[in-house]
Amino acid sequence: MRTRQPSGLVAGWLVLAGGLTGCGLLKTTAEMPGRVATAALNPGGKPAPADPLLMQTRFMRFADLFATEVEQATLAFAERTGTPEGRIQALEWRIDYANAIWRLASGSRPYAALFDAIIVITFVRHVHEQHWSERWGEADRPMVEALTRLEESVWSLTAEGLPEPYLGQVRQIVADWMAGDPTSRISEVAKLPGFTELGGTSRANPGLVSELTSLVRLDTLSGLEPMVREVAQSRQLLERIFYYLQRQPELLSARVELLVLRASHSPEAQGTLASVERVSQAAASLAATAAALPASVAAEREAALAQLSAELTAQRAGLVADLETARAPLVEILTETQGTAEAGRAMADSLTGTLTALDAFVGRFDDGDEPPAAPEVAPEADQEVAPAPASKPFDVAEYGLAAERIGVAAHELEQTIATLERSLPEVQRVLDETTARAARAIDHAWKRALQLVGFALGGLVLALVIVRRVPRA
Repeated sequence: MRTRQPSGLVAGWLVLAGGLTGCGLLKTTAEMPGRVATAALNPGGKPAPADPLLMQTRFMRFADLFATEVEQATLAFAERTGTPEGRIQALEWRIDYANAIWRLASGSRPYAALFDAIIVITFVRHVHEQHWSERWGEADRPMVEALTRLEESVWSLTAEGLPEPYLGQVRQIVADWMAGDPTSRISEVAKLPGFTELGGTSRANPGLVSELTSLVRLDTLSGLEPMVREVAQSRQLLERIFYYLQRQPELLSARVELLVLRASHSPEAQGTLASVERVSQAAASLAATAAALPASVAAEREAALAQLSAELTAQRAGLVADLETARAPLVEILTETQGTAEAGRAMADSLTGTLTALDAFVGRFDDGDEPPAAPEVAPEADQEVAPAPASKPFDVAEYGLAAERIGVAAHELEQTIATLERSLPEVQRVLDETTARAARAIDHAWKRALQLVGFALGGLVLALVIVRRVPRA
């Protein structure tokens, strides 16, 4: 355990006490408390208790042992729980228990401090067995075991200073108090009753209780000369103050650790830590985004070019499909037109033949026009005249059939002209729509290409700005 150098005032008193060690005054002062205790508690040759100052020295060593045992037990408890709440609870136990025993060890009445320490340790062990073990379970086992050992140690220390009759009465007083109503028992170590308060309510031997009370309240410096009494009181006070101040850094360190733990696990601190964690995560995400931005821009550029190529391919495929769709009716119209033209040519040929026949027919009925007479040729005697071929007789049915053909051809020509008049606007409309759609597809592809290029340039500029603004680690 760490120790501190005494302050100036304490050192002065120690020098003064050291200077008086060789003189009879200080020797008498040191031996007087034991003589007073022996005279007060040894009437009739009964066994007398040990020197109070000797018991105080032993009790101080026991207090240090107690603090070390409690510290080890609280560390084991905190490790077993593994939670911030367990660490806070362990520090609270360590501070309360160690401070209570050190405070008693630095008291002015050794036996009163010893009896009060028995009450404190017995009560704390009982509370851990009945209350804290139910809450913390097996994690509280190191505390129960350590307090059980310390309770046995403090009873052993008491047995070194008190004869058996007095020791039995002390046990009886503590047992009567522990057997009382648990609901009326104070749960805080600092508010526990003293031994003198419990002695008045116990069923122990009144005579022995009175003697124990006298031992607790005994003034070991009574009967001394004023000068000797003042020197002894000053020496004892300085020893107790020095003892208690030497152990305060341990308690102060534990209190600071407890304060930090409580502050760090308060709702406000948890909210602040969560906010800081979110800010750090956001900064890390921003840094990762900035680091991956060039690759992202390249990927976006490749994706934009691929999308533009796919869009142009789709527009080209749509244009080809539209042209194929418009080709079928156009081919059909051209086929019908070719058929109509051939029918018109056939009709024209038929009409030419009909007109020729009609002219010949009309010429036969022409008035006053007789055919010129053939020149007479004198037959030769020896020449043989060939007979003329017989002409086809006139048939009116042929003329009717020709007229019927002319009418059919005229009707077909009229239908062909009408079909052409209906088909030509449709063909023109399909061609216009195809041309307009192709123009729109090309315009749309160029707009998308310009937009994607603009987005890529904007993203690159933004990435450069972010990379320059984000501080490098």
